[in-house]
Amino acid sequence: MTGPDTSLMAEPCGHRSAWDELCVGELSGVNRRFRRIVQGSPSLLIHDGQLVMDHLKREHLTVDEVMRALREHGIGCVAEVAIEFSKWTGH
Repeated sequence: MTGPDTSLMAEPCGHRSAWDELCVGELSGVNRRFRRIVQGSPSLLIHDGQLVMDHLKREHLTVDEVMRALREHGIGCVAEVAIEFSKWTGH
């Protein structure tokens, strides 16, 4: 999906110090629980051309937002998609 950075580590001004990056990177590499909390996990949004409405609700996404993201990537309708995940990379 495209859109703004909604990760927990997003700063209001959009900047993180090198020290912050180093600490988060080190903790994420060592501690799985911390990594899951900070980075989240992907959710299945579309499966076999059908929207997974429970997952959309959990991710606080509307059908319009998903359709807009699909159009941005040149996809006309949900039926053209076999599988789509939301990704939480923070970028």
